[in-house]
Amino acid sequence: MHNRGVGGKLFGALLIVIAIGAVLVGTGTINFHPGIDLWEIIMTVVLAFVALAGLLKGEWLEFFVPIAVFATVFNAEVVSWLHLQKLEIWLIWVAAILLSFGMESLFSRRGHHGKYFSADFSSANSVFKAEEIASQTLKTTFGSLKVMIEDGTLPDNATLNLNAQFGGIKLSVPQGWQVIDDTNKSFAGVEIKGKNNTYGQVLTLTGNVSFGGVKVVRY
Repeated sequence: MHNRGVGGKLFGALLIVIAIGAVLVGTGTINFHPGIDLWEIIMTVVLAFVALAGLLKGEWLEFFVPIAVFATVFNAEVVSWLHLQKLEIWLIWVAAILLSFGMESLFSRRGHHGKYFSADFSSANSVFKAEEIASQTLKTTFGSLKVMIEDGTLPDNATLNLNAQFGGIKLSVPQGWQVIDDTNKSFAGVEIKGKNNTYGQVLTLTGNVSFGGVKVVRY
């Protein structure tokens, strides 16, 4: 069975909560006070789910950005709740970015993927040999990566770890390979072009993709 991961399970739970809420409101079972905005409640719930998914996965940008969005949209309310004189929007986002990278540096969970090829707030291209893939992690934050894997013999149970937050990764693989998507996704997508060769070598994509996209093409 395919493992949907933390992000997929929380997203599914979010859809169920929204659906139940819509039915209850639509049938008149729940009536809101005239001063309460339904869309504000939905936005708050969505942001809370996204932040929780980021926290559970240890993806700090995914955790702090929804908090920054909430503090931006409900700036007046946050200032009142925290008894502040004011809270500048630019300060919210600078703090969110700095906290994200600071926590990433302190608590980064690289696991067995010891080699990183990354592009943060930038773009980068690279070519890897098939036998190098098992030890690689492709990482981008607010950036873009283009990677080609040369044809060759993959290690047994070959996996490629992906970490894309608010960024994109384009991966080019040989025509005859099977590519299996086993990534955790939060408001993101992984697109695999072309058909898998049933008898081809298998490359499994793992890791986390949040507010970004991964495209796999064959050459």
